[in-house]
Order: sequence, then structure tokens, then C-alpha cells
Amino acid sequence: MKNLRNNKFKYLFLIISILVAISFQSCIINSNDGDNVNNNQFEAKEAFYYEIPDIGFNTLQVNAINGNIEVVAVAQIDTIIIQGERIVKSESIADAEDHLPLLQVIIDQSSQTLKIRTEQPSPANGRNYQVDYEVQIPADWVQDLEQANGNIISSGAQESIEIHSTNGNVIVNNCQTDVEAVLTNGNITITNVTGSVFAYLTNGNIISQIVLPEGGECEHTTTNGNIQLSIPDTTSAIFSATTVNGSVSISNLNLQNPQISQKSVSGTLGTGLGRIALESVNGIITATGY
Repeated sequence: MKNLRNNKFKYLFLIISILVAISFQSCIINSNDGDNVNNNQFEAKEAFYYEIPDIGFNTLQVNAINGNIEVVAVAQIDTIIIQGERIVKSESIADAEDHLPLLQVIIDQSSQTLKIRTEQPSPANGRNYQVDYEVQIPADWVQDLEQANGNIISSGAQESIEIHSTNGNVIVNNCQTDVEAVLTNGNITITNVTGSVFAYLTNGNIISQIVLPEGGECEHTTTNGNIQLSIPDTTSAIFSATTVNGSVSISNLNLQNPQISQKSVSGTLGTGLGRIALESVNGIITATGY
């Protein structure tokens, strides 16, 4: 009996040990698995819409992460409209829907600057979080737009615009104001803009059609890409365009005191009141008068 009882205890101890080991191993697998997903083929999305009365704002500030930003500036309006979609992409619709509430649009109305920002989990653990914004504001607001990944479009502004982006395209059109755009990867396109324009790009092309005011400045710089500038043939500015690996050409512009080589062109347009400086390391520069 004693041996039988001992054997039973040994057997019971063995079973308990196995169960504990299985349970422990299961905990390790679950903890290592974490909250990661393997793909983002499925998506969940939800639209948002806000109307905010203009109570003395003078600046729009947008700090986004992933998605597109479109700002339309309209004269003589007293209501700001903020709309768009919050989108989460994951390995299943259920997981995307579960994480959609974690992607938030935060609006701060506590000062003269109307601040809009994206708030999302970090790290993303394989999911893709995206917010697409469409914002309508008065034309006389200053714009300060910042985005990591996505396109930024601004139109109709009559006050200064400052744009910072990493990956995506920047488009500014139909504005009567100064513009500064800083981009790492993508293209900068500026059309029908009257004002000083500063465009700084690492990889991509700069295409601009601008009217330079008296004493205004145009500065376009790209490392890897082309520059195409169109300006009125009556423009007044000190002009310079240089490239390291590429070529420079001008057409329909009356350049006085020109100094021209394959990789550099400089001289004076009109009375030389403004300044135009175009630089590319690897690319072609063309300047055309119309």
C-alpha cells in the first residue's frame, strides 16, 4: 500500500508538473505574440465633421502624421469647417474596428491659433493609421501645416503659408501671399501664386508659376530633381541658377549683364529689385518668361 500510495503521489506530481509547464509555456507564447499584426489588407473608417464659429482666430495650425491635408481659404466666411475620415488598416476588419477609437482628431480652440492634430498609438505594431483632412478657413488666416506622410494642398490664401512634410506632394495654388514649403521626398507644385516663394526639397521636382512682387524673393532648392520656373517677362530681380550635374536654360526673359555656362546662368531681370535663386545638385533647371 505504501508503494502504491507513493506511486500515486509521483504520478500526480508528474501530471501537475506537466500542466504547470504547459501553462507557463502558453504564457510565454502569448506575451511574445503581443499586439502585432502581420498585414494591413483590411480597413475600418469613420467620417468626421465639425463646424466652428470664428471667434477671433487668425492662424490655422495642423500637425498630422499620415494622410492628406487639403486647406481651402475662402474670403468673407465666419465659420470654419473641419471634415474628413479616420482610417485604420489591419489584418482583419475586426482588429481595424477595435483600434479605430485609438485614432483621434484633437481640436484646440484655446488661443488665436486654431490647432488641429492627429493622435494615434505609437508604435503602430504593423497597423496603418491615417487621417484625411479637409479644412475650410477664412482667406486672411496664416497657415502652418505639418505632415509626415501624405499630400498637402492649399488654395486661396491671402496670408502666409508654411508647409513642412516628409513624404508626399505639396501643391499650392491661387494664392496672393508668401509661401514656404519644405519637403524631403515628393514634388512641390506652386501655380498662380503672387508673393515670395521659398521651396526646399531633397528628392523630387519643383514646378512653379509665380508673380514676384516688387522686392520679392524666389528661392528654389532641390538635391535630386528638376526645377521649372515660369514668371512674367516683366519680372524685376537679380537672377541666378546653378546645377552640379545637369544643365540650366532660360527662355523669353531679357537677362541683362548675363553670365552663362552649361551649369550656371546669372544676370539681372528688369531693374533687379527682387531676387531669384535656383539650385539643383542633380537635375535640370529651366526658367521661362510669359
